[in-house]
Amino acid sequence: MFPASVLTLLLVSIGFTIAYDFSDNAFNNYLYEQINLATEDQQVLKTFSRSRRGLEHHIAEKCSFHSKINCCGETEADYSDEHNAVKAKCFAEHFPKSEEHKHDPFSCENIKAMKQKVACAMNCIAESYNLIENGEPKSDALKSMMESWVTEDWQKALIGPVIEKCIPIAKDFAAEHPAEDGGCSVLPIKLFHCMWRTWQLECPADKVQTNAVCTKIMKILKENTH
Repeated sequence: MFPASVLTLLLVSIGFTIAYDFSDNAFNNYLYEQINLATEDQQVLKTFSRSRRGLEHHIAEKCSFHSKINCCGETEADYSDEHNAVKAKCFAEHFPKSEEHKHDPFSCENIKAMKQKVACAMNCIAESYNLIENGEPKSDALKSMMESWVTEDWQKALIGPVIEKCIPIAKDFAAEHPAEDGGCSVLPIKLFHCMWRTWQLECPADKVQTNAVCTKIMKILKENTH
């Protein structure tokens, strides 16, 4: 994610939703892959698929994203076992394999609940890394974490501008969409979505991947102004 993998840790806006409103098909596919890593529950995944159909057919014809939806550069983030454990814990905590499902997983109510779970999983990841304090994203903590996962100078140069751009966007969005009673803040998921999206769009031209899937992803991102 920022290689998408970098954002994975943190890591991937329509209808009845919470802050990040799931209209970005490219980021939805990233989120879908993260849930898939934490649970093999196909009922949960089928419900989520209603928000990720934009790339579904294309991907089925090609190959899986393998949880690395990144079109900026060839080098993936170097995640530690600790990070992978945190990510798996947070997604599994909110998408337990043993969870009972209601009769209609495709109802508006259940889809809304699923999206809230995604927001809570992102809050869990942010809290685990102490990325947000009293509702304020900590730019130094975000930057330090990102820098520990990338190795190339051009990648490190992107981190500061991406964080600087996305913190105010996420804060404004969270202020406009306060958490419902008992719900989770949308600040982390909006922040992570903005960072992932901006990382792809601000990628140096000579570093952009030109395979079929990335060509499709970049087209969607450029057309989606959210």
